[in-house]
Amino acid sequence: MSLDELELILCDMYEMDEWLPNPVFDKKEFAKASNSLWAIGEFRNYVADHIYPQTKTSIKNLEVMARSFTEKMEDFASMNQKNSSIFITAKIIGENIQDLLYAME
Repeated sequence: MSLDELELILCDMYEMDEWLPNPVFDKKEFAKASNSLWAIGEFRNYVADHIYPQTKTSIKNLEVMARSFTEKMEDFASMNQKNSSIFITAKIIGENIQDLLYAME
């Protein structure tokens, strides 16, 4: 799978229907949506960095990277309670991506 294909799949599954609530009225939901969008971008960057200079990889390799990403986000979440919510969201996104890749296999 190419990075462009991965980006399209992630956009279709996680970003396309995402809406950002008004931060004035619903700060918690706004933070959750923002953290989710951030996590998707971080996963894309994580994959791109790990396969560079190539632009393609197997679904099995993507599953391994998603598992590693999820573990790192879990570790980061436990380091600092103040910032843990963003990393917990990223961990959940990583788990969802793992499920998606497993279904595609």
